[in-house]
Amino acid sequence: MLVNAFVFNQVDYKMQSIGKTPKGCHGQFQQVPNAAAPISINSLKYDQGLTYARKHELQWLDIHERIQFRTAVTVHCCLNGLASVYLSELRCTFS
Repeated sequence: MLVNAFVFNQVDYKMQSIGKTPKGCHGQFQQVPNAAAPISINSLKYDQGLTYARKHELQWLDIHERIQFRTAVTVHCCLNGLASVYLSELRCTFS
């Protein structure tokens, strides 16, 4: 839980700046959850099945999937009036 709270909070903050970059540029950010997965499931760094554990046991998304998910959540909140005022006003200007 601590890894999820501290690491992904910072990853999400940094992902805002790389949201429109190509998938190939996400490699450095993908290394963060890859390095945190063995710590979270108490295994060795080079154990087999860490990708499976990261996706299915820990339920962590890859970085490009996480960017798409966060964008979709933000759009959903804007459309339903759950977002901040400045985002809701921005939605009105694009409609």
